[in-house]
Amino acid sequence: MKKRTTSYLIDVALDIEKYSAYDKGTIGYAPRIMTSMALPMRESLSNEFIKINGHYKMSIISPSEIGLPYGGLPRQLILFLTTQAILTQSNEIYCGKTISELAKLLGKHSSGGANGSITALKNQFRRLFSSTIQWIKDTEGEWSIDTMNISSSASMLWDPVNKNDWEGIVTLSDTFYKDIIDHARPVDLRVIDALSHYPMAIDIYCFLTSRYFNLYKPVLIPWLDLVDQSGCSYQKLSNFRKSYIKAASMVKVLYPEAKFQFKDKGMLLFYSSCHVPSK
Repeated sequence: MKKRTTSYLIDVALDIEKYSAYDKGTIGYAPRIMTSMALPMRESLSNEFIKINGHYKMSIISPSEIGLPYGGLPRQLILFLTTQAILTQSNEIYCGKTISELAKLLGKHSSGGANGSITALKNQFRRLFSSTIQWIKDTEGEWSIDTMNISSSASMLWDPVNKNDWEGIVTLSDTFYKDIIDHARPVDLRVIDALSHYPMAIDIYCFLTSRYFNLYKPVLIPWLDLVDQSGCSYQKLSNFRKSYIKAASMVKVLYPEAKFQFKDKGMLLFYSSCHVPSK
């Protein structure tokens, strides 16, 4: 069944309702970069991407000849790396012997050709691990900057020749690894897989799972704040609202405990149980 269909989402929702993430072994972890900000959703001609969340500005910079990461694949890659880091308590992450094996670890079917999944994964692998992330805090009384790379080193074989003596290892940077240990939030990987074609929906799910961890009273998130922290840009706010509400409705199917309403001024969040509660 195709993942783009409503019936597929309903089937996944029924499975989530029947079996917890603990029962199914589908607990994953999302880092701060995915719970408070967002990666680009579409390819950009620029090599810098800037998003704002309150007093914080996140800047992603990549070499111009490589380009910025975008879409669902880098999001899944980051979630995979974060989950493995938490489970293994190590910053050295095994990614298979070839790019095809990495695709399988991400739950992707391997397909070749210019428009195949392997070509797309190669492209996003280069883009993600070539990027530098900067967190800038700017208030009346303070200015600070933290610079972070996802990895300190990364390598992957495109060609499976002589793979028996070789392993693909991504070594997370010390800064990113510490950020994971300090700030990662649990998510259900069945939701991430079901929404893999919808990066905005993945972002909303990660945002909600993090926000509900310490939300005890209703809070209104203005529309312009949602735009600022999203991975996209729209010329008209009305177009963004339409896309955001549609993506949030998909998340609601898979995370019905999430309580929120859309108002003229923004998104109103209410106290909700965490999708993956702590044991």
